[in-house]
Amino acid sequence: MSPPRVSIAGERGSYAEDAAIRLLGDAIVLVSRASFAEALAAVQAGAADHAVIPVENSIVGAVRAAADLVGASGLAVMDEVTIAIRHHLIVCPGATLDSLRSVESHPVALAQCGRFLAAHPTLRRIPGGDTGGCVRRVVNSGDPSRSAIGSLRAAHVHGGVVLCGRLEDSADNRTRFVLLAVGSAAPRISMKPHAQSADTP
Repeated sequence: MSPPRVSIAGERGSYAEDAAIRLLGDAIVLVSRASFAEALAAVQAGAADHAVIPVENSIVGAVRAAADLVGASGLAVMDEVTIAIRHHLIVCPGATLDSLRSVESHPVALAQCGRFLAAHPTLRRIPGGDTGGCVRRVVNSGDPSRSAIGSLRAAHVHGGVVLCGRLEDSADNRTRFVLLAVGSAAPRISMKPHAQSADTP
């Protein structure tokens, strides 16, 4: 049997990949797409067997753009998983805290690390795409003045060095992801009430 093809909005090392592995195991073929809409479209077009999409974060609330797309997709929710979001400062080999001039990540990840960034005001914040992609670009650049915020998986798969760990302001930072596939059941996503909504890294 062929390994399941799983589309996500992001690259290897993103939190969505972590969720996909927890749902389907290590033997998945990742189908990387640039947006939630493209990740869902990959399943609809037969380019992927499943999509893994974030729908809710314990800090910022519903990932409204993603949830709305899921509801309109016609795909069935097959399963779900909630993962802890643990942010780390990742650099290329040889970089030090003193050599850093910038930090890049998904805007939500940057916002969730406010205390660390406030303690290092000289670091220029650079909003980027998914956390996995930001880590890849920083590590591949070989530039010791650049850093990224992402997961331990991102550091591992892209050959980065974790300079500082557990940067997130809240220890109770969790994101819920749903597993979608072509099916007869209509997607139903229950949301807890939150005051805000946002994208997820």
